Amino acid sequence: MNGGFPRAYFSFGAPPPAVYPAADWRRLGAALAASCLVHAALVLVPYFGSSSTASPRSVQKPGPGRVLDLRLVQADSAEAGPAPNRARGSNHLPIRAPTYYRTDQLTKPPRPTSEPRLEVPKSVARSVSGKVVLKLWINELGRVESVEVESSNVPETVSATAAAAFGKLRFVPGEIDGRRVRTLMTIEVAYGKRPPP
Repeated sequence: MNGGFPRAYFSFGAPPPAVYPAADWRRLGAALAASCLVHAALVLVPYFGSSSTASPRSVQKPGPGRVLDLRLVQADSAEAGPAPNRARGSNHLPIRAPTYYRTDQLTKPPRPTSEPRLEVPKSVARSVSGKVVLKLWINELGRVESVEVESSNVPETVSATAAAAFGKLRFVPGEIDGRRVRTLMTIEVAYGKRPPP
């Protein structure tokens, strides 16, 4: 060899046919069948019962870290103050609430399309004297979405009747420069004794 590389001899002819005994074929078939059964079991076990591993269709319940923080802001304030706890949920996008404009911010205030039915219950009709102040949340289609009794010095049945009457009322929506907007409107309803005829 004299320090050189050994020579390799290759033969490009067909190799001699391998002869495997029948016992080897049976062992190969048994191993293949066992492998198929094990793989089928791994795929089908989650569908037939519980297993120690989580199935791909399992749904996890939200943990204590998944909390939705909401805060209410008075309708009269123009800007909302800072959130009391910025650490929780600070990596999420804020969900903007619909904006309701006060009537003094509008170029055209909402107008009712009909008169409200302010029917006072007969049991208290003769003695009612006072006023009810209502807050109406009117959407851009003119529907009243919510009514709140802000203050009242009349019986509760009378203020509830007034709130129900204005809740059913339809409006021509308020506008800002020709664009229909949601409106927060304050209405005062006065009740008094009628003078004798």
